[in-house]
Parts: sequence; structure tokens; C-alpha cells
Amino acid sequence: GKRYHKLVLASHKPFADWQKIGAGYQKLAQEAPDYYPLRYNYAVSLYKCHRIQETESILRSLVAEYPAYLFARAALLSLLVHTKRLEEAEQLANQIDFPKETHPDAYVAWLTSKMAYCEAIGQDAEAFSIIKTAQEIAPENPHVALLWSKWRNYKEKKAPAAGRAAKRKNKK
Repeated sequence: GKRYHKLVLASHKPFADWQKIGAGYQKLAQEAPDYYPLRYNYAVSLYKCHRIQETESILRSLVAEYPAYLFARAALLSLLVHTKRLEEAEQLANQIDFPKETHPDAYVAWLTSKMAYCEAIGQDAEAFSIIKTAQEIAPENPHVALLWSKWRNYKEKKAPAAGRAAKRKNKK
């Protein structure tokens, strides 16, 4: 209801008081434990307070209980990339049990998280392709706009070693 909406609005402020917001979400979560967007927002508030293990625990339970809820899946993927647990991130990134329909913002969140994963493992061409898709869907999204500004001039490079090998072969 109204208290939840106030917390969501407070979380969008530039200098949000995440401890206060988290306490509010925690209190509401006790009243409505089955409302998974509230649990997700509580997890985000914990993350903003650097409470990584608690965040991860909530996100993992949300992903298990609500696999179609891409906000939780995207946040968990970002957390795993951020904490450099790339093997676990790979398992999550490559799951293909995608929902048939989803909120556009949730899909964009998933795309930006998957892009960060691809970038972390050196798959720059794939990262570019993903952020290009996100930019086409949501150019006004501030996170997408920031990432696109860094990637818009990307040109796929050929592997230097392969190029040298081909030149040597042609000289013979």
C-alpha cells in the first residue's frame, strides 16, 4: 500500500537513506511475507548497506521460488559478478527457462546484468550485442545510457595471434 510506495519513492532519491529504507522494508515484509517484490526491494536495501550475504540469501530464495521474476535473477547475477564468483554467475547467466512475458524494466535489468557478466569473462562482442539490445528497448534508462555511452563505439577486433599466424602462412 501507501507505506510500500513511499519506500520505493525514497529509494529513487539521489542520497537515499538505505538503512532507514531497509528497516521500513523489513517491517513491511513481516506483515506481507509472500509479496515477493517487497522481498526483492528489501534485498536491494541490504545490498546498498553492504550486507552481501543477507542480500544473496534473499535473492537466491526469490530466484528459486519465482524463476520468472527477472529483477531478482538480474540482481543475483550482478552480485555474483561483483563478488567475482564467475562460475556461479555462468550457471545463472546461461539458464534458459525464461518467462514468456516479463516487465520491460525487468528484461532490461537482466540484459545489463548479463552484459556485465559477458564483459567480466572477456566476451566483449556478446556484451556489446546485449547492451545494444538494451539501448534499443530503453534508451532513457540511466544505467543503460551510461553503459551505452561506454560501448557505442565498440568495434569487434580480430584476435592478434590469429592474424599473425595467417600472415606467416601466406609468406611461405
